[in-house]
Amino acid sequence: RYLGLTESEWTAYREQLASQVDPEIPDSSQQYLSQVNALEYADELTSAALEQSAVGVRLMRHLVCWWDSGLSTHRHAEVAAFTNKQWRGSNLSYFFTTDERKRLGQNLWVWQLRQAAWVPTTFGSVRPPDAWRLPDADEGRFSLDISGERPLLPFVTAGFPARETDESEAVTTLAETLGIGRHLDQESFAPRDAYHAINRIG
Repeated sequence: RYLGLTESEWTAYREQLASQVDPEIPDSSQQYLSQVNALEYADELTSAALEQSAVGVRLMRHLVCWWDSGLSTHRHAEVAAFTNKQWRGSNLSYFFTTDERKRLGQNLWVWQLRQAAWVPTTFGSVRPPDAWRLPDADEGRFSLDISGERPLLPFVTAGFPARETDESEAVTTLAETLGIGRHLDQESFAPRDAYHAINRIG
């Protein structure tokens, strides 16, 4: 396993990945990890962002800036269906062909970012799947006062563009990858969001 994770974290990551791989490669004896990429200095980065929102803002802006310049192509783990029985048990190197490789599930660095509370929001630093970034007018409506200074949900405060009808595909896929909410509707509104809103009102 990757030494930057605890045993329980590695197990959780593998379970997430398996849920995506199993439907595509049902035979577990053929499932192989071809490539996963960890986030270097993940604990240091996310811990610093939790303590100082400016670090979280810079990390978010870095992701937005470089998403279309290479990061997006590595958002999935690369797995392989190892069906070449001639090589099983061999001590020679085997290179998976393009047909054998698939990009599925979250790459390790994405999973690490999704687990940590580093995104700067109106509720302080939260995990990306707990954060929202709606059009400014919509965010204003989800507030206890007309000034918008008492929001009902953890809205991203900086570093990530507001949702627009003509936003770039890069921003859309980055939001989906991190789990940042962009469309507030019945399907996307989770129990944790209701908890935040009720807690704020009460």
